[in-house]
Amino acid sequence: MNKRALKALCIGLVLLFSLSIFAGCSREEIGYYTMMKSIATMKGSVEVSSNMKLEITADDPEWQEMVGSSDMAKALSGMQIVVTEKANLDDMSEEMNVTVIIGNKETNIGTIKLVDGIFYFNNKEMLKALKGVLPVETYNAVEKATQGKEWLSVDMMEFALDRDNPLGGNYSEESRMILATYFDFMDSLCLRGYRNYSSGLVQKTGDGYQLTMTDEDLANFIRTAGLYGVANIKDVGAALKSFINNTSAEERELLFGTADISTADIDEFTREIVENKGEFNEAIDAIAYSFDQSFLPLIKGSKYVQTIEGTDAGYLNQVDMSLVINDENGDNVIRVSVKGSSSTKRVSNVKITAPEDVITWDAMKKDMPSSKGIRIFNDKSYVMNEKIELAVTAIPQDHKFGYMSDLLEKDGYRYYPLRQIGEALGEEVGWSDSGQTAYVVNDAGARVSFTGIEKDGTMYIKIRDFEKIGYKVEWDEAAQSMYIYR
Repeated sequence: MNKRALKALCIGLVLLFSLSIFAGCSREEIGYYTMMKSIATMKGSVEVSSNMKLEITADDPEWQEMVGSSDMAKALSGMQIVVTEKANLDDMSEEMNVTVIIGNKETNIGTIKLVDGIFYFNNKEMLKALKGVLPVETYNAVEKATQGKEWLSVDMMEFALDRDNPLGGNYSEESRMILATYFDFMDSLCLRGYRNYSSGLVQKTGDGYQLTMTDEDLANFIRTAGLYGVANIKDVGAALKSFINNTSAEERELLFGTADISTADIDEFTREIVENKGEFNEAIDAIAYSFDQSFLPLIKGSKYVQTIEGTDAGYLNQVDMSLVINDENGDNVIRVSVKGSSSTKRVSNVKITAPEDVITWDAMKKDMPSSKGIRIFNDKSYVMNEKIELAVTAIPQDHKFGYMSDLLEKDGYRYYPLRQIGEALGEEVGWSDSGQTAYVVNDAGARVSFTGIEKDGTMYIKIRDFEKIGYKVEWDEAAQSMYIYR
């Protein structure tokens, strides 16, 4: 590992330590961390009852028009969510029932199950409830797509991870390995690397602990924890070596993104910081200063409080978060308040079974052509880098895209790369050598030719050309953007 890579690793790890909410080993912080770990690693069957209240307030006129006056924002203001969950933590299965209260109206959203790594959603009940609470007509398309079946299934392992490199097939074992690896790392970090550091964020209260973090606390935490890590790098290095010596390559890759880190790398990493402590301290100060100046003003006034207590049956947990979002002038734009409490207790053995009559997420997506849509922004700052983003009614969830590579302008028209737009819409795009033309396969399976400007092996077309395969193209004057959908 070369010194440049090591330096990047060093800074990355120091930042990881700095941003870790558990970093710190005062008696209170160890107790708080131990209690959190106990909840996450409970065995047997448990029942969780939760109640959360969500309020959104927008003061800025433009935001009020966009968010505060919308049907969605009105529905979210004062909304309460009540969740009752039973889980068998031995086989990592769970069943959750969700109820939403808006004003005086209480609506049961339905049931969600997790069995063998598959999420099952009680679709009929959810759609019926959502349409009763929110004026969302697009759920009609979803209802048709599910063909009247009650349950929609989503493979958690494939949906959440890189499909080209999913984890192994046993969901329970993989989940336990991820949990065990995370806490092995945190044990080493808290109890060895940061054994004399105290963030001051955790206080003893009753039979438990309270974590309180304001916007200013967050800024101080980043600086002090980072500087402590540099000053005590030998302890941090020893903690990392202990972790590496007691974990497999697969486990190390979960946290570091590579399995190639060895104890020799850690020794070199430690020497690099010891020899350049001043440089690393300056880097941390610069990062903290940038955070103070650039990010903190945007959340000034925010606060997060979590109280957790142990009982004979389980645990009580309470969260009170106030997120304040300000504009670049420091004026308040929107406030989000989340207050909630939950009770976790042990119960008798719970057995959760998977539904039989289901439709998969992939099958449902194929029956939802009306949900395809992208938006292309026309902002002048994107003249050579047009930005694409998903509309609310999303196209296939696993499609990855960012910025358009290029575009052309001719005779007052803009021409966009056919393949990039077509594939963002989920269409099959190809090239016919015999006809020397680009094409898109329509719903009937026929190839529809597209002509435009060919440059460097790329075909550029007008966006309105997509109308010939059934898309609608609309110009949004207010947003200065085009919306393509069908």
